Amino acid sequence: MQNNLHYLIILFFLFNCSSKKDELLIDIKAFKNQGTEIFLENNKENLAEEVKKIKKISNYQSFNLNNWFHPNFQNSNFIPHSQYSGSLNIKKKTKHFSSVKSNIYEKNILSFDNKLFYIDDLGSIYSLDLNLRILKKFSLYKKKDFQDYLLKFSLSSDGEYLYISDNLGNIHSYDPKLNKIKWSTKLGVPFVSNLVLYKNNLYVLNDNGKIYSFDSKTGSQNWSYESATNILKNYSAFQVVADLDKLIFSNDLGDIYCIDLVQKNLAWSLNVEVNTNLAISNNLLQLSKIIIKDNDVFISTNKNKIINVNLNTGQINWSQDLPYSSTVTSLVVPNNIINFTNNGYVSIFDKANGSILYRKNILINFENLIKKSGKDFSFKYAFISSNYLYIVSQNGIFFKIDTSDFNNISYKKIAKHLSSNPVIILNNIYILDGNGTIYQIN
Repeated sequence: MQNNLHYLIILFFLFNCSSKKDELLIDIKAFKNQGTEIFLENNKENLAEEVKKIKKISNYQSFNLNNWFHPNFQNSNFIPHSQYSGSLNIKKKTKHFSSVKSNIYEKNILSFDNKLFYIDDLGSIYSLDLNLRILKKFSLYKKKDFQDYLLKFSLSSDGEYLYISDNLGNIHSYDPKLNKIKWSTKLGVPFVSNLVLYKNNLYVLNDNGKIYSFDSKTGSQNWSYESATNILKNYSAFQVVADLDKLIFSNDLGDIYCIDLVQKNLAWSLNVEVNTNLAISNNLLQLSKIIIKDNDVFISTNKNKIINVNLNTGQINWSQDLPYSSTVTSLVVPNNIINFTNNGYVSIFDKANGSILYRKNILINFENLIKKSGKDFSFKYAFISSNYLYIVSQNGIFFKIDTSDFNNISYKKIAKHLSSNPVIILNNIYILDGNGTIYQIN
């Protein structure tokens, strides 16, 4: 039956050399029956109990990064071991950008050609030097184009052009050197996922669960693929990642699809949603960024689960329950996967078999700090630099853990509220707060 499914779908993915755009329409219910469903049953293990089988981890070689092409560094969402001195001093902060208080969409900052790139809440593209001076500004839209509609932008780059998708249903290629739009494609249905650039093609999901492929050179549509979606939705469930000639994407029903970009067919699918009746659920599915590293795919969810999937076959290598919701992107090191729950747990698993090696709520020793932070405290981002693990909270606290001694934990408050991904380049961290202020931290 699986071969029959692949045969049906490959008919769609035979790309047409003409200008006609390809689209696949299938029986979603029948299709989902072909996939694998992961039943997220509660583990009887006490998930709040500390585990300390290891005291340190080994890291990949560190690099002094000078470009940041995707919000999670690259198309695979794997963030490498960067170089950063770790003093966490604010060297400079500048408020350049217009911000709308009610716009709570996560913002993207990228860096290439020794510049930073960002789009504010009113649709203005900014390029800045690494000392936060504005070099160029370009207005993507006029106020009448969106009125009071809250704008959501997703960015990626190839080091020459800045690619932009938005919830107005448009895709743009911006030329920073000429300060103008190279091409625009307008479809009118909101794009809500991250925007991935891989081998001269752009991939993005709209809020109907349809994924599109565009030629990054011309903006022409290569193909689209129709999946399913829910009436009520959380946009963080719409994720896209590509690497090793595989494209993986997800929707708010918990469906994970893998497309083989060489064979041009569906390689596998699975479902990670615990609640099959999402229409009445008040706990809509949220996913972390999906990571591809070597032959592994890592996914964590707000359903308290982390999953390791074989990239080529879709088989579940292992899955583990977590103490709490986990929508922070995990980190991959040579032998382990490091997971972060939103409420403060750090868990380290054996990458090969999923066994738990370390688990601790690192906020236990910082109770007064958390009380001052209020109810909105939540872990948001994480990265490893110069053998230190940094975990960043939504309310602007940077926690710093020595990867050679997990007992060595410190913190520093940087801002009241953070709204963008961090960029770690040339021994500096750049990040944006909710008021449109950008920080340079060294």
